[in-house]
Amino acid sequence: MKISVIIPAYNGEKYIKRCINSIKKQTFYNWEIILIDDGSKDKTGIICDAYALEDNRIKVIHKANGGASSARNLGIDKATGDYITFIDCDDWVEEDFFEKAVDFFAKNFVDILITGFVFDKNRVSRNMFKGKNKEIIGINKARKEFFLRDKFSWEVCAKFYKKEILSKIKFDIKLKIGEDMLFFWQVLNSVEKIGYLPLYKYHYDISASKTMTSKFSVKWFHGLKVKRNIYNQVKNISKEMELLSKIVVVVEMVTLAKKAYDIDNYKSKRIIKYLQKGIRKNIYLSILYPKSNIMTLRQRLGIIYFSLPYKLCILGRNFLK
Repeated sequence: MKISVIIPAYNGEKYIKRCINSIKKQTFYNWEIILIDDGSKDKTGIICDAYALEDNRIKVIHKANGGASSARNLGIDKATGDYITFIDCDDWVEEDFFEKAVDFFAKNFVDILITGFVFDKNRVSRNMFKGKNKEIIGINKARKEFFLRDKFSWEVCAKFYKKEILSKIKFDIKLKIGEDMLFFWQVLNSVEKIGYLPLYKYHYDISASKTMTSKFSVKWFHGLKVKRNIYNQVKNISKEMELLSKIVVVVEMVTLAKKAYDIDNYKSKRIIKYLQKGIRKNIYLSILYPKSNIMTLRQRLGIIYFSLPYKLCILGRNFLK
């Protein structure tokens, strides 16, 4: 059994050594690293090449900048392992991460394995997930959990995929926001059995360079488009699935409305008023699933806040900052 580790890297010189070293320390040895240098302008490419010279399990591909999705797609095409996992260049994994995953695959016939991750910020780790016991999850339960986010979320990292599954699915390179969510949704709907093993050995560094700017951009509507498309796919499955997916859409509207404040011109007013129409119709959603990760308290308050008249929202614009 062999694991292919795909690492897209763009200007990651500050963190990439930590990432690669954490893989080299794995107690399971049959792996390959595929480093995709996505047109970095710093020393990322040089660092990657140096590691490849030291270890023949490490491969480096240099390409023009095209974004993480294009880099991951290229990595999938080049992978030779039985299973694929994605690691961001500013994240790291604990030394028995692969061994635990391989042991689970050997004992269970599943198509993908979800392991959970912890957030690292300023050297402090925090786990947002509630799952504690390993299990085999069917597609219906997995779809529900996709929205609730109590046991796992739609980030593609901290998961292992059978290579044959990913040979049919690719990241949408046209999307700048929401590509992870769409990809994982497509994966979920292409498999029969999902393994859940709450290891929490993947460290997702939110203090590192991956943190997105909060400045408003039209690309943020890509995420809303993805969530609306998924809503249209599931709304006829059951009333609960329709409700869960609707919550995700409305929360995204709240996020966009908050970011629209950054524009501070006539476009801001048009965007916020447009989003308010969808938020107001669904104000009741703010009180649902109170113990779930599907919404934070701030997001629930955001639904109520943006249901107010536009002028009141502007007067209290610092409320959600």
